[in-house]
Amino acid sequence: MIDLNKLIPEIKRARDYRLYGCTGRRYIDCYQNNGHALLGHRAEKLSRTLKNTLSKGLLYDFPSVYEKRLIRLLITIFPAYSTFRIRRSFERVLKDISLLSGGSITAEDITDPVLISAGGPDDKSYKAAYWRPFTDSTFYKKYKMLVPLFPFAAGGSPAVLCFKDSKDKAADVLPASDTVSPVLLAGVIHVMYRLKHYKIPDWVDLSLPKSFNIWKREGIYLKAECSISEYENVFKKFLAEGVIISPCFPGPTIMPGGLSDGERKKIIGLLKVINGK
Repeated sequence: MIDLNKLIPEIKRARDYRLYGCTGRRYIDCYQNNGHALLGHRAEKLSRTLKNTLSKGLLYDFPSVYEKRLIRLLITIFPAYSTFRIRRSFERVLKDISLLSGGSITAEDITDPVLISAGGPDDKSYKAAYWRPFTDSTFYKKYKMLVPLFPFAAGGSPAVLCFKDSKDKAADVLPASDTVSPVLLAGVIHVMYRLKHYKIPDWVDLSLPKSFNIWKREGIYLKAECSISEYENVFKKFLAEGVIISPCFPGPTIMPGGLSDGERKKIIGLLKVINGK
């Protein structure tokens, strides 16, 4: 992973898909915190939801109705999964997956739908998959365990494991859900509802082929198909032009919504021209 702190200045504020440095330099954010800012850095009405929950004094890790609300919502989004565990951290989810898999599981052992072709071979080494919004739902059918990447990020943001319970009786094996701050749970619930109203940028399909230059595209997500050393050069060239792509090789880099005509043309032009050579 490229160390962003060594390459870009401190960011003093963020709005939608734009980041602003202390010098006033503006950057278009095509990394979006690995999808956790998919709805932008000020998701619509999210601040109001968080403030309303805070006004009830529900900051700390109290048992609350928000856990049941989140589970009910997840059941509607992921009907193929029957068991859900809410955790205080992603590391706790990895422990759950390791317990159910009978071996030590790392983040690299979870497959990413936009980094592996949905039509590619079934890699039996993967025990679980990340879920990303607006990806092909058929991709997830072969995975008993799912880790949603919520478009929400804050200190201590919860993570969730979804499991297709059957003869394994995961509900009996896994510890109960962690007690998580109602403020954070309310934030996750809010953004998951807002996803229903998110408009996928129509210019992406119109302007970007499925495969071009060094990129392979799955919807709004781009995977780099070059060497790691070449990708670092690509990252730096984009940064020099005021665009932040994924600091993780090979991605994903995410196409933002809500850009101006000029910003869209700029990103399209850079994607088609810049490579690591």
